[in-house]
Amino acid sequence: MTTRGAVSILHSFQGGSSDGATPASGLVQGTDGNLYGSTVYGGSENMGTLFKITTTGSCSMLYSFVSSVGTYPQAGSRKTPPGSSTALRKRAVPATRGAFLV
Repeated sequence: MTTRGAVSILHSFQGGSSDGATPASGLVQGTDGNLYGSTVYGGSENMGTLFKITTTGSCSMLYSFVSSVGTYPQAGSRKTPPGSSTALRKRAVPATRGAFLV
């Protein structure tokens, strides 16, 4: 957003195995200046992704959620000590009701 309130689209998610779909959380800015977040759908099993986007709009998928690890992330990444991040997953491995991915 500019100082005058104008906004521009950095990335439009397309879904599918190489992109996310339905971003449902805010972004967090890493110490590298990039923005990090999650999508509820998209990725290799359509169970959500973690992504990185630069301030110029270059977006890359960092992780694709799979049923054996956890699915459908509902919260974004959080700042943690250098070299790590966390994301809240709505559904995790069997017999759980959610988990953190570290």
